[in-house]
Amino acid sequence: MAGCREISCQSLFMRVLFVNFDKIIAKYFLSYINFFNFVSRFYVMRNKLYIIVLITISFLLLQCSTDKRLHQELVKMADNLNQSAPAQLDEHTTFLGANVTEDNIFQYRYQIINTPDPQSMMQAVEEQTRANIREAFRMNPDLKIFTANNVKIDYIYTDFAGKILKTIHITPKDYK
Repeated sequence: MAGCREISCQSLFMRVLFVNFDKIIAKYFLSYINFFNFVSRFYVMRNKLYIIVLITISFLLLQCSTDKRLHQELVKMADNLNQSAPAQLDEHTTFLGANVTEDNIFQYRYQIINTPDPQSMMQAVEEQTRANIREAFRMNPDLKIFTANNVKIDYIYTDFAGKILKTIHITPKDYK
């Protein structure tokens, strides 16, 4: 009987051990398992974060290089126009030149001359400019850089003393 009793004690011990195995694991090992699980999740999240940051930086660098390239092309166009400046366009208008702002706004500069009241001409000039802008962009393939990149344009008119009379802002909506 002693042998049976011994076997049953061992079997009872094994039963208790296996029944309470989850409690033993939870008490002594679960904190370590949770820690390692947390660490592995942290590394996975960190890797995802690195990928997101890398993609964002790449996108920003690509955008900046595109803006720089556009700016260089617009400056080149302005320099080409400035080679013929100043140029008398009609009896009241002189083309002074062109330039490009840091925001890639292309600016044409004009001077109104030979008129006692240059301000009175500005309404007619603006109406004529806005009326002809779409046709000019449709007909001139050199202006495709403006339409492809949504470049804003300013026509700046000054009087003989250099005082700004009117700035006509042209947006992509106006010429598309």
